[in-house]
Amino acid sequence: MSLFSSTQGNTFGWGTPDYYVADLNDLTTAPPTLLISINSFNGNFGWPGDDCFAEAFLKHPMGGTGVIAPSEMLYAFGSEWFSVGLMNGLWNEFLPGAQKDFALDNIYPAHANVYAKYFVETMPYQINSTTKKTLFHLFHHFGEPFVPLLDALPQNIDIVHSNRVAPGQSTFHVLADSGAIVSLVLNGEICSVQKSEGISMELNIGNPAVNDTLHITATRQNFRRYHSEIICGDATSIGNNHQAGITIFPNPATGSILLQMDSSFEVLDKPKVYNIYGTEIIFPESFILLQQEFYYRFVRFCEWGIFFKGCC
Repeated sequence: MSLFSSTQGNTFGWGTPDYYVADLNDLTTAPPTLLISINSFNGNFGWPGDDCFAEAFLKHPMGGTGVIAPSEMLYAFGSEWFSVGLMNGLWNEFLPGAQKDFALDNIYPAHANVYAKYFVETMPYQINSTTKKTLFHLFHHFGEPFVPLLDALPQNIDIVHSNRVAPGQSTFHVLADSGAIVSLVLNGEICSVQKSEGISMELNIGNPAVNDTLHITATRQNFRRYHSEIICGDATSIGNNHQAGITIFPNPATGSILLQMDSSFEVLDKPKVYNIYGTEIIFPESFILLQQEFYYRFVRFCEWGIFFKGCC
């Protein structure tokens, strides 16, 4: 949520309504909040000793995800136009006809704070040049610059990917909602970043080794952030079911797959095989395996993974 306040203020709070740093102790439950304070001195981060109101609100456990506030005395007329520019930076054409020259994938309050100063500088209405220069130094964003503001009830991102990574694997397939930005990070280093168009993406992941960690992250405006971790496993044991007496060669498969069963197996009805997304391949009802050795070969690749066909 966002909270907009424009009244008389000082370093430690608001005049009307009366609300100060000490009153923050009464905040026990609150949703993540962006505070926009058009009140003189609320962002006075240079005050020696105690935190100003913006700093105290940001640091409070039930406080804000970000604060935009001035560090000194405000000027009439100039601060009002800054507020209009700030709203236009958050929502394009808030002021009809005032369209931003850039587009972002998310609503970033920190970026809107910068745009508001550009808006004041370039708008056709007359403001004293000294007032403009002062405004540019007054308003500050407190918080992380890439924390987005959600302006609708957040939803979950639809995303599908394998839950396995093999040593030496160079690419990783991800299918996500159109518009979602997907990032792959291996051992703390970014491997790939790509905006989804709603189709399967083949992303580079470098050259993972056993026990390396691959992080999959997806973000989208008004959607909850998605994150998953996959530990790179030993390719000689992934998918093998030694307790059931089945061994798979090679693993992971690159051309053909050999299912080898021990002497305890005489009939294997419909063995379970999974594609790269972890989805089980469903075999025809007539499929029954009587041999102790059976091969599969790749028929074709498609965006959903790998299809198999049995052959003797």
